[in-house]
Amino acid sequence: MEKQITIATSCYDRDWHIILSEGYIKNLYEKFNYAFDKRVLILNTSDVYREEVSAAAMREVSLGNIDEFYFTSDIKKKVLNFFNIKDFLYVDKFKITKKDTPISIAKRFYHFYIKRKGNSKLLSLTQKQYDCINYSISPLCAIYTANTDYLLYFTEDCAMKPNSNSQWITEGVSLMENNKHYIAARPIDIDLDSNWFKEYKTIDNFYITSMFTDRMFLVNADIIKHIDFNCENKNNSYPVYGRNGFESRVFNFMTKNQSYMLISKNETYVHECDEYMKRL
Repeated sequence: MEKQITIATSCYDRDWHIILSEGYIKNLYEKFNYAFDKRVLILNTSDVYREEVSAAAMREVSLGNIDEFYFTSDIKKKVLNFFNIKDFLYVDKFKITKKDTPISIAKRFYHFYIKRKGNSKLLSLTQKQYDCINYSISPLCAIYTANTDYLLYFTEDCAMKPNSNSQWITEGVSLMENNKHYIAARPIDIDLDSNWFKEYKTIDNFYITSMFTDRMFLVNADIIKHIDFNCENKNNSYPVYGRNGFESRVFNFMTKNQSYMLISKNETYVHECDEYMKRL
């Protein structure tokens, strides 16, 4: 029996006018070349724009470009309670090691204190606190509201490279159905060539990785809804403003439970695609 799949993306204050411009989201979804059972948009926008955003989203529903939309502000508390997440705070500490020199200390401190971006609060000259909530709430809302077998979520600055013979979704679902250690699948980033993955294990048309990204992921909705989002954080490779966020939490679960993400060898997506960036 063929599995039902929801596709979802999101928008926020800075780009809702792009995503909700007439036909834009329809074009994004059609690039996947798949007949999705439900098309959803998560609106991570402030109440200042609510009337305009709601009207634009309703227009896209009436045009048949999306089926449902949700404001994160309406369901945030329910979502965090459902996933048992108390907060997304992460404290970044400036540390000096024995290998440091006065010059390296000065350079790193400049980066830590002056250049590092993100939604942060200065606790002291050597500590910053980052709230990863805005970085994380959209995919969590998409997961929470998904009522199909699978969910395909992607960030709004990404786009599939169209492929009329696209099979990665069907193949990914099949592999995840047959092996519960595979909990997510995605296409490959167009900026990465095969050499990047030459030491990765493979299965069929996919590479196997223990890393996770929220740029694009296909997951079994019921399984992802019931993973432990509060496993010990053992990875510092994610951006500091999201180090206690959604991506990192899924990775921590994957590490603890020997779970993996599948990456299609044959199909690609573009991060910060031109059609999005030139309108931003």
